[in-house]
Amino acid sequence: MNPAQKLRHAVWATVFWFIAGCSHVAEQNEVSGLQKPSAGMAPWTASGKIALTTPNTSDTASFFWDRRSRHQESVRFSGPLGLGAIEIRREGESVYWQDGDIRRPLTDLGLTPGAAAMLAELPMTHLGDWLVGAAPAKSESWQQEIRRWQVFPPWQVPKLMLLNSDHLRLRIAVKEWRPE
Repeated sequence: MNPAQKLRHAVWATVFWFIAGCSHVAEQNEVSGLQKPSAGMAPWTASGKIALTTPNTSDTASFFWDRRSRHQESVRFSGPLGLGAIEIRREGESVYWQDGDIRRPLTDLGLTPGAAAMLAELPMTHLGDWLVGAAPAKSESWQQEIRRWQVFPPWQVPKLMLLNSDHLRLRIAVKEWRPE
């Protein structure tokens, strides 16, 4: 291999290394200079795991969150929670379970006691904002604690967060987040 070919290979190897490095999602503490999504930002999708703990029970599930607008989003849960897989939708203040083509009230789900308590207490209109680390709306009964951040340039969003109320604790780990 002549020196020009070696140089070309080295340049291409550097380019591929740089591209691979740019696509890596870094986990870290909050980073100054990077933006946090604002409340109401849309559209975006996110996936990860959620764990729910009450004084009497504990459940886990995977989730896929699809926020189309500030007033319209859906969350597909799969895994234990006593459900199999379900899709919860929100349109404005209306929150329902999508059962095929039929909208059903959440009370029709036959949830475990912990999951039923979670859905009854959660401020559904704010969860999407909390999931991306936007400043939480004032809530007397819920506290948000972001434990770890991840970087999706130019954004930083939570990687691991806790949402706590008097009776419930949610641990949310966001595996992937994509603005659209």
